[in-house]
Amino acid sequence: MQKMVIFLVSTAISLVVVGSIVGFLIVYQKGLPDTERTSKIRREFYASNPNPAMSLTDEQAIIEFNEDFVEYLMYDLGANELHHAPFSFDSPKIEIKVEEQIFSVEVLGGEIFVDDEQINEEDIIIHTTREEAVKMLKDEEHVIESFNEGKSWIEPKASKTKLFSKGYLDIYKKLTGEDAEF
Repeated sequence: MQKMVIFLVSTAISLVVVGSIVGFLIVYQKGLPDTERTSKIRREFYASNPNPAMSLTDEQAIIEFNEDFVEYLMYDLGANELHHAPFSFDSPKIEIKVEEQIFSVEVLGGEIFVDDEQINEEDIIIHTTREEAVKMLKDEEHVIESFNEGKSWIEPKASKTKLFSKGYLDIYKKLTGEDAEF
């Protein structure tokens, strides 16, 4: 009788544990952006937000450079495809240093949020100048050129594992044209 009770209790505990894991994975999976949804978010963003640099001269865009420029550039780079790491709710965080100005980028559910302040626990820091950022906004091919010529660069802050698990490999390839070597 005692063995039967132990068996039933251990079986019940096992079912609860398995059920909890399955439930977590279902909730976790819904938190990951899927390509179709993030593509829709990007299309909607472009439909309601014209490229802020395109209607300006380079000199005007350099002077007026702000969060809107950073947000547009991040969507261009596909940063909205980033996601939290498996079994974590730690969202992707990027710090952008544009000369002396600092912007923080956080990706939540495929949407990009930008502030003009420093962020804590950033995954990477992107360094560039206003001139380079404006050129990237006006000419998508300039992105790779800027990073390959050392005018812009990436400073990884998180571990390679964390960067990989959040989807930074694709961003790195868009920036440099090469596979990641964090």
